[in-house]
Amino acid sequence: MCNAALLSLAISLVPLFSFFNSKVQQIGPIELSNPRVPWPLSVYNEYREASEIPLTEESVIHAATNRTGLNYFGDEYQFPFRNGLRVLLSDATQDSKNMSAFGKAYLSDIATQAVASRLQMHDLLARHPEIMDEEIDRPVWIIGTPRSGSTHLHRTLSQHKAFRAPKHFELLEPVLTDSDRQDGKGKDARWTRCKTRTDLLKHLRPKLSMMHWDDVDDAVEEPLAMMPMFRSPSFANAIPVRQYLAWYLYQSKTEEFQYLEMVLKVLQWQDVQQGKPRRRWILRAQPHTPHLPFLWRVFPSAELVHLHRDPVAVTPAYLTLLAYSHGIFSKHIDLHDMGEWWVSFFDSFLHKAVGVREFNPDEKVLDVQFADLVEDDLEVVKRVLEFAEEEANDADWQNMKNHIANNERYRDGHLEYDLSTFNLHESDLRLKFDFYREHFHVPKEAVKETLVSDGGHDEL
Repeated sequence: MCNAALLSLAISLVPLFSFFNSKVQQIGPIELSNPRVPWPLSVYNEYREASEIPLTEESVIHAATNRTGLNYFGDEYQFPFRNGLRVLLSDATQDSKNMSAFGKAYLSDIATQAVASRLQMHDLLARHPEIMDEEIDRPVWIIGTPRSGSTHLHRTLSQHKAFRAPKHFELLEPVLTDSDRQDGKGKDARWTRCKTRTDLLKHLRPKLSMMHWDDVDDAVEEPLAMMPMFRSPSFANAIPVRQYLAWYLYQSKTEEFQYLEMVLKVLQWQDVQQGKPRRRWILRAQPHTPHLPFLWRVFPSAELVHLHRDPVAVTPAYLTLLAYSHGIFSKHIDLHDMGEWWVSFFDSFLHKAVGVREFNPDEKVLDVQFADLVEDDLEVVKRVLEFAEEEANDADWQNMKNHIANNERYRDGHLEYDLSTFNLHESDLRLKFDFYREHFHVPKEAVKETLVSDGGHDEL
């Protein structure tokens, strides 16, 4: 049986063997460091060596051109992508013994889809150059530290009639082609493909919804739109590629925001073609937080909502999410090494986040504390609407209240996060990160840290 057929068979069997998603309170170190996948994929990983699956720049580009029938990649000087693709693939595959066969096949599909989206984007722009005349006026951006409630605030505000938020399926594939308008079941075929991916992910990582979940119609972070440039932190959220992430951080961000602007113009133009009104974009991306000068260079009318949370409390929550997500691709995850890397990475992120605010106009930024959002999310929504100079009628408020009621915190379960899982200690992190908390007057949060001794576990 060929590799593609075997992989397809394994994936089709996954729902029959997926793990029961009980509302457990913990994802322990053993589960994080030695990730499991459902039995059919475990068999696939044993049967196939990752080295047998082709994953090169040439194989990805060839697959994308075959998938779309297109071969024009746009202006590769203004919007380069080949070097980023090389760096990503090189980093992802350098530890070949630790990368599962399924992980490599999944990465191949992600990379191919990114190149295919780029081909379709530039084909559409070549046929409809008037798209670039669209204006992205006064977008509202939610930025800040990870795990600070940005997803909840973003999706709540997206229920307001004045706002347009990018959905998961349309950021993965922005262009609605003629062949995708119907999939035979009355659905946009892009939606169907995204649904297949999210359903598979739900079976592979059933506890993910207790931390963060992007369903097919959900409003999502727009760095997904930069994936066709292969300058996107979204790759590092799904795949353990630290060298790629380090490379990405040193690339010029102007071109990335220009590419994002182009994607938003395409989506807005397609809305108009379908008889929908132009609306104000509401966007979300915590990775933009250190790069505000570049954002405002491309989007000078942008208004920002900056969410703040105690970085020490952010740390175990984000690392648990990252390690659990990476378990799809890796056979083993070194949690202590991940913790050490994070301290350095997050320290740099926080210093840049403070620095860029000192040299940019505060009148364009609304600061919001995570603690306030947890205490009264509707009050925070009111503050954001006042800041953005948008009014809400009764229908808007009802839509937003309905969303909050249907997506209450801990709906799918409540996880406890432990610093010791990553060999980290609160006292050390306070010395590193408290400058940020003090600068933005962020309330201090309690964190869990378990001391390990010969006598077992002693919880602080």
